[in-house]
Amino acid sequence: MSVQAELLNEFFELISTGLNECKNQQTEKTASIITEKIRKEFGGTLLYIPKDTDRNLTTRNKLIQAQFNGSNHLELATKYGLTIQRIYKVLKKKG
Repeated sequence: MSVQAELLNEFFELISTGLNECKNQQTEKTASIITEKIRKEFGGTLLYIPKDTDRNLTTRNKLIQAQFNGSNHLELATKYGLTIQRIYKVLKKKG
């Protein structure tokens, strides 16, 4: 499992635990408890939250590789919300 997937699993567990503690309480209280759990767990660290899961990235990358026609880097970058540099990296991984 990737570091990003592990991080998302940790967030899920924190949120799930927070929601279990908030039975019959208001939404603001729920948000406050969850935020506090995340602050205690990750406070003071540099945190990267990925846009997508590894499985979705693999599917996206395969689509990009299949749709590449040799000159449509910018079109693919725009379509998938990526930089042109990322498109080059995705295409490089194909080989």
